[in-house]
Amino acid sequence: MPESFHPGFKIHAVEKSQFGIYYGNGLNFSNKYSCNSLTLDHQYHFDKLSEISHRQIWFFRQGLLYGIDNSEYSKIKHFILNLSIGREFNISPKHGFLGDLGLCRSIVENETIKDPDKDPRIDFKLKDFFALPVIRLQFYYSL
Repeated sequence: MPESFHPGFKIHAVEKSQFGIYYGNGLNFSNKYSCNSLTLDHQYHFDKLSEISHRQIWFFRQGLLYGIDNSEYSKIKHFILNLSIGREFNISPKHGFLGDLGLCRSIVENETIKDPDKDPRIDFKLKDFFALPVIRLQFYYSL
């Protein structure tokens, strides 16, 4: 589900690879629902070299997300696999943004019903779908 705040950091490990870790929070200002996640990902860069960042601008991204969706009705813990392709847009040598499109699939999902009398906020499970689209826009600052 959409996450509006997802800070983290990436390490440019070798010439074409970056590894990242991110904490996600849905910023729901309600006591009735919360969404938190931890994501590990890898980006493999290829194709044209940017003159600004000296990094290739296109990338494949593979990610694994562990998330907890907590509502009055239930608590759902899940692992989600993300696969996408994207492009980096450099504004300066230190900052820019990137965007990617892809698919995600729930590979493990465990729901615990807390109060069956409450009406569920969402009545479908991620595992009910073979895959769902992923769209990501990320701003970055390099040290």
